[in-house]
Amino acid sequence: SSGLLHQLVAITDPGWDKWTAMVDFGDSGGPQSVDVQVGQQLLLHHRYQQPGTYLVKVVVTDDDGSVGTSSFRVRLADRLEPSLVEAFYAWFDGHQQQNKPRRLGER
Repeated sequence: SSGLLHQLVAITDPGWDKWTAMVDFGDSGGPQSVDVQVGQQLLLHHRYQQPGTYLVKVVVTDDDGSVGTSSFRVRLADRLEPSLVEAFYAWFDGHQQQNKPRRLGER
C-alpha cells in the first residue's frame, strides 16, 4: 500500500526576492530541497510507502535571510481489500433483491 502526494503551496512575500525551499514529508526521509516555481509556488510530489498520518513541514528562505514556515497533515488510509469490497456488493445486491418493489399478486 502506498500513497502519492501532489500539493501546490503558494509563497507570500511582498518583496522581489529569490527563495530557497526545503520540505520534510514526515516519513523519515529528512528535509529535501524543492524548486520554487514561477508565480511563487512550490509543487510538492512525494510517494509514501505506508498508510498513516504524516506532518509535512515547509521552510522557505528568501535572499534577505527572512524565513517562513508552514505545515500540514497528510492522512493515508489503508486500502480496502478486494474481498471486503466484493462482500459489500454481495450484501448490497442481496439487500436490493429483498427490498425490490413487487407487483400486486407477485410473491
